[in-house]
Formats: sequence, structure tokens, C-alpha cells
Amino acid sequence: MLSPEQMKSLKQKNVSVDAEKTKLRFKEDFTSASRADKNTIAELTGQNKNSIYRVYNTGSLGARLVLAISSVLNVTPFYYTGEHDEKEPFQDTLMLSFLKKHGYKKLLDELKGKKPRTPRPKKNLETSGSEPPAADVIEPDKNNDAIVSECEKKDSVICVQMKLSDTEDMINSIEGLAEEDAVLLLKSLFYRSKAGGQAKELADLVKRCLLT
Repeated sequence: MLSPEQMKSLKQKNVSVDAEKTKLRFKEDFTSASRADKNTIAELTGQNKNSIYRVYNTGSLGARLVLAISSVLNVTPFYYTGEHDEKEPFQDTLMLSFLKKHGYKKLLDELKGKKPRTPRPKKNLETSGSEPPAADVIEPDKNNDAIVSECEKKDSVICVQMKLSDTEDMINSIEGLAEEDAVLLLKSLFYRSKAGGQAKELADLVKRCLLT
């Protein structure tokens, strides 16, 4: 059952899809209800009984009133709106379905324990003078200080690739590299450097580091 505060958030707009069914079903159940139940329904809706009696003649039924009588008398709200002919018992799932159908998203989120999403304020980089967030780059290992120092002097694709390739998998591969394999890789690099381009640039950088 909704709290009185939650009930007050419901609109009085007509939700009945069949006025004749609403008239008959509402009148029959409300008339036969106990005085205590009638008083509870009136308190939940914040309406006097004369206002409630108008449903008998108009067949117009607001969301607040239909959920009040449904929860108190244990009947699905869709029975009173004329959408279901079976007089099923009141269930939370049916109530949530009813609220969803009639656009009560905020109340649904509240009932499901969700916090409303608040948009993040946009930062004005021009006025605040702050720099845009930098991409996550793994800090180079201390063993690579010589390479990084030399690399920072050059604005090249090779240098950028070396920094970005310093991932956990790469570090593991480096640590597991055997001496013979390292020699073969160096020979391959020096051979390819004869063609110039990035291979030559990287080979020169490796030579500098070895001679430093």
C-alpha cells in the first residue's frame, strides 16, 4: 500500500477505460465495504465521501481513488478501470504495472529504492582554466628511464608507441624474454633499420641507450 504522501502525488485525471463497468464495480464494492474501510479510503485520497459517490454517476475514476480502494479492498486496480474482468487480488506487481502505464516513473523509482539521477554539471574549460582529462597512461618503469628520457626529446610515433605499450602483458613478456631471443630481436631490428623509417629510428634509440 502506498503511503498518504505517495497517494497525494497521484493525479485526479480519469483512468477508467469503460465508464459503465467502473460505475457498477466501484459502487458495488464501495457500498458493501465496512465503515472502517470507507473511512480509510477517504483518508488515503483526501476526499470526502460525497466526492467519492460521484463515481457512481460519472464512471470517472482517478489514479488516487482507484489505488486506494484497490489496496484497501484487496482488488486489482485494473478491475475498477474496466480493463480486467477477473476480480484478482491486489498485488504489488499489478500496482507497479498500473503506475508504469500511467507515467509515474518518479514514484516507481522511489518504490524500487532507486535514487533519481542528477545530471553532472558541465565544466567550462575555457573559463575555469583547467586542462581536459588526460588519457590513462601507465607510468614507465624506472628501468626504462634512459629510454623515456631520450624518447621525450623526440616527437615521434615510435616514442608514443613505446609509452603506450608499457602494459602489464608487455612487462611480463619483457621479463620472460631470454637472452638468445633478445639477441635475435636486436639483429632483426638492425637488419630492418637499413631500410630506414621507424625501424632505423628505434634502432638508433636502442644503440644510444646501450652506449649510455
